Amino acid sequence: MGDVSGSPGGFRQRVVCMRRLFAGCRRVGSLFLVALWLLSFSAEGASPADPRHRQAVEAARRGDHAAALPLLDELHRNNPADPSLLYDYLVVLAWAGEDARALALLEQVDPQQIPLYVLEAAAKSLRQQKLFDKAESLYRLGIGRFGTALSLREGLLYTLVDAGKHEEAANLAKSLGQIYPGHAGIQYAIAYAAEGRGDYVTALQCYQRILGWQPGARQAQRLEILALAAIGEPFMADDLASQHPGLLNAAERHRLRADQAALVARWGRYGSELPGQRFAETDRALNLLNANEQAARADLPGGEAFVQRARIDRLVALRDRVEMARVVEEYRLLQAEGVELPPYALQAVADAFLYLEEPVRAADLYRRALEHQPDNFEAAQGLFYAYIEQEDFERALELGEALRAQQAAGPKRLEAELLAALGQIFAGDLAEGESRLIPLYRRAPANLDILGETGGVYGARGWPRRAEETYRMGLALDPAYLPLRIGYAENRLDLQEFEQAGGLIGNLGDEYPEHKAVQRLQRLWQAHNMRELQVSVAAGWSSGSTFGSHDLSLAATLFSAPVHARYRGFAATYLDQASFPEGHKTLQRFGAGIEYRHRHVQGTAEMTWNVSGGQKMGGRLAAVWMPDDIWSFPAEIELFSRDTPLRALKHGIRADSASLGAHYRRDELRRYWLHAGFMDFSDGNFRYSLLGGVEQGLIVRPHYRLDGLLEFYTSANSEHDAPYFNPRRDADITLTLANDWLLYRDYRFSFHNRLAVSVGGYWQQDFGIDPTAALRYEHVWEYSPRFFLLYGVSLARHSYDGDGENQLGCHLELNWRF
Repeated sequence: MGDVSGSPGGFRQRVVCMRRLFAGCRRVGSLFLVALWLLSFSAEGASPADPRHRQAVEAARRGDHAAALPLLDELHRNNPADPSLLYDYLVVLAWAGEDARALALLEQVDPQQIPLYVLEAAAKSLRQQKLFDKAESLYRLGIGRFGTALSLREGLLYTLVDAGKHEEAANLAKSLGQIYPGHAGIQYAIAYAAEGRGDYVTALQCYQRILGWQPGARQAQRLEILALAAIGEPFMADDLASQHPGLLNAAERHRLRADQAALVARWGRYGSELPGQRFAETDRALNLLNANEQAARADLPGGEAFVQRARIDRLVALRDRVEMARVVEEYRLLQAEGVELPPYALQAVADAFLYLEEPVRAADLYRRALEHQPDNFEAAQGLFYAYIEQEDFERALELGEALRAQQAAGPKRLEAELLAALGQIFAGDLAEGESRLIPLYRRAPANLDILGETGGVYGARGWPRRAEETYRMGLALDPAYLPLRIGYAENRLDLQEFEQAGGLIGNLGDEYPEHKAVQRLQRLWQAHNMRELQVSVAAGWSSGSTFGSHDLSLAATLFSAPVHARYRGFAATYLDQASFPEGHKTLQRFGAGIEYRHRHVQGTAEMTWNVSGGQKMGGRLAAVWMPDDIWSFPAEIELFSRDTPLRALKHGIRADSASLGAHYRRDELRRYWLHAGFMDFSDGNFRYSLLGGVEQGLIVRPHYRLDGLLEFYTSANSEHDAPYFNPRRDADITLTLANDWLLYRDYRFSFHNRLAVSVGGYWQQDFGIDPTAALRYEHVWEYSPRFFLLYGVSLARHSYDGDGENQLGCHLELNWRF
């Protein structure tokens, strides 16, 4: 062996061996073995005969490989058969990092014959060249030849880790740790093995164990800092780095600070329990990211990667800060520069586009994120909502079911099942959505999200009192839970508890002004507090003259803004006119009154002034009692009734009316009603009537609904020779199929087409039964809760006194809050 046997690994191994041998000698009391070992060491490590060989070896020991290698190369070419030169040349090449050249020399030797120090150097070069199988074989060969060489076992452990054989590495590390419990080199190797399998906690324990033995070991201090950063403690790591300057380079310090900003941003996602401070950590993260970007630009040559990371992480922090316009702005700048975003940043930008009501762009970004992370449940959840907002219910339902199957035994099982249920609700199948929610509620009755969605579906199905109970149960568990607070505030509006609703919505708006659901509530509340104009117009042309051959009806009511939340004043104007064989008749009426709305009662009181040849005061009282979610009971009494036939008014006859009804609304798909009415005409006639019906949802699809409606009407009059249509007895039964197509919807705006087809039969005493038919086509435009417009045309066939009449009509309804 040449003088390079004094290499750090070889020398350290010999010192260990010397210590063990001396201990053994003391135990047996013999110095003879020591003498023999020293002689062997002297022979193997003899100095080279050529002074230039010695000069090269000494240069290599000093680390001057540039001076050593040319000399050793020349000497080896001049003396290729000299094994001492070959060995030292190979080892110095390995020391210099010239691993490929060192391995070329390895081909010239027999691994079974080379000394330990050469075998170690060659095996390390194989590992450096990622020839792990060959390196492992050479280490195992060395262990077989030099059984006491601990460094070979260390090298084998490093090689197994680099080769990805983590189970074998873990077993070897455990064995070495038990055999050499106080050996620092073994602790380094065990830590390396732990880091290879991602167990930085064990690695940290190893470094701290080394520092317990060697408090000033800078390598252990450095690795401790990096391990702390790896386990998510960048602040503690940065503190240690500040206590030991020089352990980390500038890039590593910047990486620590970038990790600090990312950690603070993650803290910010959870927010504070105090609404006014929920963005405190996110704002801190933004400040750190801005500082990191500026420092990387100013202090770190080639720091573009750190600048880019700060900009990308800022997308996430801005998303969490709900500054979505800034997220999109910065994303577009990065996109223009050709920066490829990681999946977590793509998801943040997708969230921003979804918030800004651009679901198509959002869906594209969610899909790109999922291409890199197929198991990212949050990104899949975002994609689900993006499909919902696009009205692409088919893909949303498909995704919901796929997530439900994927998470059948996963950690997000309950969330996936809840998402699939919500898909049915958003698609309009409330009954199916509820049938999926109830089992979830029974399995997890204290789950706040399930409680909130259950309350929401109850409200959507027309059961606000049942929803109220559910929200209160949830709020009893956590009064601050935002989705429950939002649902309960909307429930107050549904139940006409306006005073309480106003306070709740005001608080939510102050605390969470950026929240989309809160903004929707605020729009509802603003619309509630506005003035309201209701207009209804109908015109008709008839082949007969029973109710006029050319008729026009108009009603317009202007409501004031609410007073004391529950009251609204209103002024109204009404116009009715038609042509009869005996002449034309016009009735103009003005009205003023007050409306009252309460949880159980809604009522209207109106005074009217009628112009019909003469002047006549009238009045109307109407009320609806709503004791629960199912039943309601309307009642009305009117002096100088608006239902007085215009032909009767033409002959100076007026009527007063009264009615009483009962409504049973099972759910959003089925309802029943029955009304009994009475009219007292000034000519002595009394009319009794009964009106009833049932409505059933037959087909419910995301963009289509078909309802079936069966109605019947019957009346009886006490007088028979009146100048207006006044059958002794009659009855009418009608079956209607009403189609509704949602042709367009974009958040607060929607457009529907409606087509209703009716057939039936009309019986009149003394005239028998005649068939009836009607066709009605309408357009419906809605914008937020402030504007509603309906217009359409109708065609009908009906018989009166045995004579059939064809009727063509058009109509318009407007509801505008301003």
